[in-house]
Parts: sequence; C-alpha cells; structure tokens
Amino acid sequence: METSALESTNVQTAFEVVIREIYNNVSRKALNSKAYKAELSVNRVTLVKDGANTSKEGFSCCAR
Repeated sequence: METSALESTNVQTAFEVVIREIYNNVSRKALNSKAYKAELSVNRVTLVKDGANTSKEGFSCCAR
C-alpha cells in the first residue's frame, strides 16, 4: 500500500492495517501458549442436561 504523510493519503488505513496485524499475531500466540491452554482446562464449565427432568420447559431464553 502506498502512503504519503506529506499528502496525508492512506496513512490512517496503513496504520490500522499494521495495528490489526500486530493484534492478530499477538492474539494467535496467546491462544496457542501452553499457559493459556492450561488455564482453559482449569476454568472449563460443562453444561449437562439432566435426563430425569422431562418437563416441556427445556432450555430456552425467552419462551415460558
């Protein structure tokens, strides 16, 4: 991408692209780190639907 600070063309866009790429790279590294994966396994919540409860309510956000 061609930019010109003197003419103020594409400077903002180029800056945003660079920041976005840095953020994506840092986020990817954090998600792939062993410390993050260990934290995920410790803080995991598992939702289990109880088979004994056969009411018609089930799982719903709005209907009653």
